[in-house]
Amino acid sequence: MNYRQWKKNYKKRHGYNPPLEADKRQRAKVLKKTMRNTSVTINDITAAVQNIGDAITRAIAGIYRGLSNGFRVAADAAQSVAERIERGSE
Repeated sequence: MNYRQWKKNYKKRHGYNPPLEADKRQRAKVLKKTMRNTSVTINDITAAVQNIGDAITRAIAGIYRGLSNGFRVAADAAQSVAERIERGSE
């Protein structure tokens, strides 16, 4: 079955022309057009990967800063409790 016959048969069954998703030729045409319009280079990809790496690094650093602050607060609280205990026993 050639393309014209397929399209006529589709229209006969469904009552309208095939959508772009079902039409192989139209999908190929759209794909070619988008590939022409999308000029992604190696430099663009490299820059994107570096940006992602920097974002992940900042996120991990923030997590560890938060953990550090939490442990610092816990250590200060433990120190104050120890001082109170020492003062109470004197």
